[in-house]
Amino acid sequence: MIIAEIKRLAETHTIELLTEAIRAYYETKTFGVDVEGKDDGEKYTHLYGSAWVLNHMKEHGSDIRTALRAYGALLRF
Repeated sequence: MIIAEIKRLAETHTIELLTEAIRAYYETKTFGVDVEGKDDGEKYTHLYGSAWVLNHMKEHGSDIRTALRAYGALLRF
């Protein structure tokens, strides 16, 4: 997982576009947006993470740095 890629996607795409890209992957095994990653699993993680970050920002009124930290904290269990 590359946090910088999650940040880039969250900064450059809407939640609607990211959600559609996630849905498209399930249906066609293609992403429909340019996502960096070593394999499809990592690319999917970046898409999902960026959508999560945008949702967190909206729900909590937080900035992107705070939302990225919250996402990272979820992954440390």
